[in-house]
Amino acid sequence: MTAPTELAATLSGAVLLPLMAGALAYSGAALVRRPLAEAPRAVRLVGAGLVATWLLVVVSLVLLFCQCFHALVFAGVSLCVAGACRRWTGKATVSTGRLRLGGGAALLVAVVGTLLLVQVARALVLPPLAWDSLTYHLTIPAMWVQHGGYWQWSAPDAFGDYSRFPANGELFGAFLLLPFHGDLLVNLFGLPYLLLGGAAIHGLATELGAPRRGAGVAAALWMLAPPAFAYVTTQYVDLPMAAEVLAGWLFAVRFLRTKSAVDGVLTGAAFGLAAGTKLLALLPAAIAVLVALWLLVRCRGRVLRGVGGGALAAVAVSVPWYVRNWIETGNPVYPFQVVLGGTVLFSGSTFQANVPVLPAGDTSYWTKLITFQPGFAPITLGPPAVLVAVLGSLAVLCGLAGPRRAAFVALAAAIAADLWLFAGEAMRPLREHWSDGTQRFLLVPFGLLLVGMATLARTGPRMQRFVLLMGVGALALDIAAANLATLARDQAVAWVVLGLGTLAAVAVVLQPRRAWLVVAGASAWFVGLPWLTHCRSETRHDTYAHGFDLHPTARDETVAWVVVALLGKEAGAGAVSRGWSEVDDPERPLRIAFVAGWASWGHNWMVYPLLGSRLQNEVLHVPATQSGALGTYQPGVPHEPPTTVDEWIGRLRRRGAEVLFVAMPAPPELAWAEARPDVFTRRASGDGFRVFDVR
Repeated sequence: MTAPTELAATLSGAVLLPLMAGALAYSGAALVRRPLAEAPRAVRLVGAGLVATWLLVVVSLVLLFCQCFHALVFAGVSLCVAGACRRWTGKATVSTGRLRLGGGAALLVAVVGTLLLVQVARALVLPPLAWDSLTYHLTIPAMWVQHGGYWQWSAPDAFGDYSRFPANGELFGAFLLLPFHGDLLVNLFGLPYLLLGGAAIHGLATELGAPRRGAGVAAALWMLAPPAFAYVTTQYVDLPMAAEVLAGWLFAVRFLRTKSAVDGVLTGAAFGLAAGTKLLALLPAAIAVLVALWLLVRCRGRVLRGVGGGALAAVAVSVPWYVRNWIETGNPVYPFQVVLGGTVLFSGSTFQANVPVLPAGDTSYWTKLITFQPGFAPITLGPPAVLVAVLGSLAVLCGLAGPRRAAFVALAAAIAADLWLFAGEAMRPLREHWSDGTQRFLLVPFGLLLVGMATLARTGPRMQRFVLLMGVGALALDIAAANLATLARDQAVAWVVLGLGTLAAVAVVLQPRRAWLVVAGASAWFVGLPWLTHCRSETRHDTYAHGFDLHPTARDETVAWVVVALLGKEAGAGAVSRGWSEVDDPERPLRIAFVAGWASWGHNWMVYPLLGSRLQNEVLHVPATQSGALGTYQPGVPHEPPTTVDEWIGRLRRRGAEVLFVAMPAPPELAWAEARPDVFTRRASGDGFRVFDVR
């Protein structure tokens, strides 16, 4: 049964989230309504989405670093922003007319919409399950929510590096966690970005002359490409970064044509958001800067406002993370070392310097890129990658000799730079050892090649029919061989989809009667969320023990080759999940000291579930080194001498630790705890964990 505090948190979140999201969406629509009034619908949607995302990041950054990151404060500031936009721009309308779709377009929208609806259902009924979400993508924003502001959690090895990455993506995760003080809707993280990226591809293709049908197929192929579609229910930031970069290229190409200030500002906003989301976005952002400089030299004053405004928009949402790193570590791109001409400009982290070089891996990577690997949810590009690469490259080469040469030069440079970086020696260990997971890094060049492929359809009726036929065939292959495998793992989803479909049908029937639609939607929202809270509370830890997203955990050795090879059977999420349930009581917050041995190159600290389903627990790490500094159990590197058992117990008590949670493989602290039953009382144990009460 749902506890009263859980019900209250759900209902308050049900009020606050629409206020926060609605205010930002309204602001985005208001600010682009007039400047993009003559632009195609897709461009207006991308512009509104970019502005709303930019405002979300700016508001979050201000509240985060002012230690005012609270739901009521965020809602109040968002409403103030919306009020200011209303006063400045006048009454804004989100819709600009009824969308009319022909037969083929309607069918495409229905297919994509149905698949996304099932993904939404999975997002609603499942807790966060993806590996990187449990280690750091959700741990970082959850701790911000817990502390009401910026917070750096001290932990050894890989986590110390992850906590220094640009974190615009984590800000959106925090935005979804904040109103509920829990992860009720956080699995919807990737959906807005998937739609943003699809709209950006559609807008960019039509901007370059592609027919709307070709642009629609290209957008659908990107959204249903396994490296995009399978990540929708996770909190990985590659999908947000790719969508923002694609949106940036949409407005950069428009800026080359229009010289309009609004296109320049939106270009900067998009690339700034991407650079503040993931370090890999610095390369396309640098190419965009070169395009802007070329325009300044060629057009001078005509583009000055756009370039200047874009620069300010980019700086506001990207530079704070690099300044944070500079202040805290002396290196703006920490944890990575910066070397110029043999001179070390900025030192990297100790972990990066000592991380073991991965042994030679599977060199058949480039073959696997164009196949759907069996055994788990396919997340590789598969055979459609060949078609898109051939036709897209041909289209870009043809465009270099056409009237939009400057635009195609920029896109060709972007594609070449991304592929060069991906194929380089620095990425080789990742390519060879995680050949499936690394293909999400190709979403930007894949999207740009799809845009090129769509533009081939403008060359004549025969080519248009050929491109559409090939595109629809590739789409069918993705759905049959990859997307359905991603969706077919959860029985509860069918019931949720049935409910969502019924609500959608009611909405369509009652659409002319908007008052009834509002009443029905509000009733479903305020009744459905408490019901969903109850269902997820009942099934949360059972799902952790049996479910997975992207990669299987160590419950089934026939498919869990990733976990078995890297960690050993005892260290997977499935083996440790019962331990998480032992310390998850929303009515009784705990202070949990967490420690784990070395595995998976330091990437085995699954901290997020220990925070509790309502983020009620405080998790801390108490070093066992002699000096009290963070240590490491990484083999083959110098270790600081350990402290005494009594000193370590004293540190635990001074930090107020009530529970010690040990995740396998066993660190030395486990032997200390087992040797001192007068201090540590075993609460629970399993193959992957030990839990002790600390007296």
